[in-house]
Amino acid sequence: MSLPEYVTRRNQYRYPRVGLGGSLERWEELSFPSTHLLDCHHNQLLLSDRDDQIVLGYLSTIFWGHYVGKGNLPNPRRAEARVRRSLYGESRKGCVQSKGVRPIAYQIRATFANITSDRYAEALELLCGLPQLWPTFASKVCAFLAPEKCGVVDRVTASKYPCFGFSVDGGGYVTGGLSNRANYARYCCFLQKQAETLNSHGQQFQWRDDDGVCYPWRAVDVERALYCNL
Repeated sequence: MSLPEYVTRRNQYRYPRVGLGGSLERWEELSFPSTHLLDCHHNQLLLSDRDDQIVLGYLSTIFWGHYVGKGNLPNPRRAEARVRRSLYGESRKGCVQSKGVRPIAYQIRATFANITSDRYAEALELLCGLPQLWPTFASKVCAFLAPEKCGVVDRVTASKYPCFGFSVDGGGYVTGGLSNRANYARYCCFLQKQAETLNSHGQQFQWRDDDGVCYPWRAVDVERALYCNL
């Protein structure tokens, strides 16, 4: 894909800019005027020094990722149901039960330490131990924790770009095996390199957010360009 096409695709990326604010006892749905502010909100929560805010960031990521339902229509009730399963352990068969606020926060801090040390496979493995975080949603948390280093991998990525080598199950979902974790590490390095290449051309190839502001590239922006269909 050419550099101008990356810019065009990123500029066309659209996904509901929603998340959760408030507290674990009384959360509320928030909307944001740009993806940049959405990312900042989740990043600040997930990197907080307060356990409850870290867990709220984890729940907000789950809410955001489940916000769009069948037919690409907003379904906030579905998203909130997933949040409650994560927090209270109302789990479908095969999902990990809720671990409590402090253990979840500890695991997310350990994940960020792995990402900081470029151990992306280990970061993904750690997060997959939390309720509702199979590989795709674990990668969403990674992307909000460190958008300059990580991106999301999902069924779209796996099917559109077999060059990344992600294996999927019968439903098309990315599986959590050792090979996929290693592929995720290589994928993050690819995203970072592409972002570096785009940024080397200066403002000419910056992407434009929904509020009209232009920004330099991060790994997550390259992933969003790959995700977008023109």
